[in-house]
Amino acid sequence: MKKFLKKLDKVGFKVITKPVKLIVDETGRRIEKANFDVEITGDALEISSKYDVLVLFSGDSDFAYLVNLLHKRNKKLYAFSSKKTLSWELKLKADKYFLLENLKPLTKGRAFVKV
Repeated sequence: MKKFLKKLDKVGFKVITKPVKLIVDETGRRIEKANFDVEITGDALEISSKYDVLVLFSGDSDFAYLVNLLHKRNKKLYAFSSKKTLSWELKLKADKYFLLENLKPLTKGRAFVKV
């Protein structure tokens, strides 16, 4: 993951990370959770004057509301997700969506998508 995040940073993406929350359930099973949908939404709205298109790597239906708010600001949202995790709500609301399975290699270690 660190290598991927470093590449994103190198090509100009602003990458924000946060620690994963560790939950141990009653059976002792360890579950890692990130739960930062609200933080992403807040950040996306706070800096919306600085971009025209928000690129979101998630298929979570919670972000359909963010799309509505961005459209009111004349912004677009492009969602990248896997076929398995792309919600129908985000699929309908996003200006464009891309399935990670359909990304074509451009060169070794890079992907290409036609926007």
